[in-house]
Amino acid sequence: MAWTPVADSCGVGGTYATLAAAKAAYALLNLQTLGQRRWLRLKNQTFTEGVVDFTWTTTTSTYNITIMPEEGAEHKFKRQGAFVNTRLIISVAHTKVRGLRISKAGVGEFGIRANATRVVFDGLFVYDCGDRGIDVVSAATTSSVRNCVCVNNVTHGICTNVASCTVTNNTCANNGNSGFCFTVAGGAARNLIAVNNVSADFSSPTNPATRNYWISTDGSAANATNSKINVQGINLFVNATPGSEDCHNLPGSVAIGFAINLATTLSMWWDGEGDPRPLASMGAWDCGADQTVTDKYFAKRSESLNYQFVDELDTDRLLGSSQKPGQHLKRLLLIPKTVVMGEVYLRDGDDEQVPIYEGVGAGYFTNDELRPTEIEIDAISKYGGWYLSTDVNVTVVAVGGF
Repeated sequence: MAWTPVADSCGVGGTYATLAAAKAAYALLNLQTLGQRRWLRLKNQTFTEGVVDFTWTTTTSTYNITIMPEEGAEHKFKRQGAFVNTRLIISVAHTKVRGLRISKAGVGEFGIRANATRVVFDGLFVYDCGDRGIDVVSAATTSSVRNCVCVNNVTHGICTNVASCTVTNNTCANNGNSGFCFTVAGGAARNLIAVNNVSADFSSPTNPATRNYWISTDGSAANATNSKINVQGINLFVNATPGSEDCHNLPGSVAIGFAINLATTLSMWWDGEGDPRPLASMGAWDCGADQTVTDKYFAKRSESLNYQFVDELDTDRLLGSSQKPGQHLKRLLLIPKTVVMGEVYLRDGDDEQVPIYEGVGAGYFTNDELRPTEIEIDAISKYGGWYLSTDVNVTVVAVGGF
């Protein structure tokens, strides 16, 4: 039913000392054969290899890899946090890159490139690169760039060269050429901010087949349905100064509430920092990478808990009735039906499954040892509602404020 997750770390003291070492190790793996999904967590340090082209072997939509910072090192739309001081190329399908700060690729070099189908860049902060910040080439069919911030790059902030790319809720400012460059016709470009870019905020703005809710300093956003033009970065962001950008929305920014809700369309409920994007019942989405957060968007932990029963062989059972972030899951009570119990997996919104219980093989338990197992979770969902999956011979009672 479920894959085996493996977490590796990269950097001084990690599983791999360098990005090149991680790449070399992963190149030998066939994740589909292994039945594994891998997380590669980058430590909070500078990586200085020149060009690293990740080219590990067979992956699928289930058995693949996510590259992300180590816990607690995510960037905050300004110049801090875990980062990569080099050029990265992602050349294997289904790879996700989340939450990294990427900077200072050399003269004429981009920060990160998607070079395979179904690559997802989510929540990246890319700046001071010698060419484009984020580059999506023709091999990256059906790829996605979302919740990213690109500032102070020599040419374009985000450049796409494939018709099937989805570019959603991104912010580009102070780039030397354009904020967004759409070189071919097709694809979707929604909820975008491009301000104070030198040549044009949106280059070839009529190319995206779907384009709506854009903001620009020049007049190029007018090519999108629902647009705002003549907007300066100083009126949008906490700090719009080149070299010191902090792209959180200012109170009163026109970006607040000015976007289309894509939760259902893209199964995405978060911004580049993982803060919840409101569903329709909670308010409008903000344009760009940052969703302005106020207390009303965070559900408080309920002291009046309820419960839900999940039977065996149930897949992605929504706990409660809400798909919104902020759902409180207090604990799980696992109830074995036989001495051979299957797995239990938990998922937060659109995030990856997490193994809560990995099952018991034949011969390990006797009938006398069969008893419920309580697992304390006590967590608030970050990306959407809680979803539970069960395998054979195990049922679950979920307790929470959902």
